Amino acid sequence: MLTQARLKELLSYDPVTGLFTWRVNRRGHVVAGQRAGCDNGPNGYRVLKVAGRVYLEHRLAWFYVTGEWPERDVDHVNGNRKENSFLNLRPATRKQNLENQKLRIDNTSGHRGVTLDKRTGRFVARIFHNRRGYHIGVFDTAEQAAVAAKSKRDALFTHHHTSHSA
Repeated sequence: MLTQARLKELLSYDPVTGLFTWRVNRRGHVVAGQRAGCDNGPNGYRVLKVAGRVYLEHRLAWFYVTGEWPERDVDHVNGNRKENSFLNLRPATRKQNLENQKLRIDNTSGHRGVTLDKRTGRFVARIFHNRRGYHIGVFDTAEQAAVAAKSKRDALFTHHHTSHSA
């Protein structure tokens, strides 16, 4: 099992940029100072091979900083799976992580939780949380609806997240 001490001997992690770099030379193909990892991970995540095992880079970042393997998922706050700065990472349940996914391919408004009502030309904000739908309101612009949807999502996520960690 990889220890935090061994990880820090092999790699350097910048919590601001989210980049891992090698501290050591490795059998001709890795040079100290070179960025570690690649974009070939499952579902668009970056991965890193350390001590013969492949790790998801965001989980490795969490371990590097905290010294603990995350018990649950690690969610990317901004939804970008390749952006592994520590401030962009938070522990989450699988459901919370799924709720923070990128836009579906069939999204027409360009915003999560926002649909265009073709009859009225106005934008409807709706979200789903814990298998429950929330109608947030109808707005003149997609941006207004998106702000309302995000605000409701954040409030539900924060309430759910803090109520389970107490």
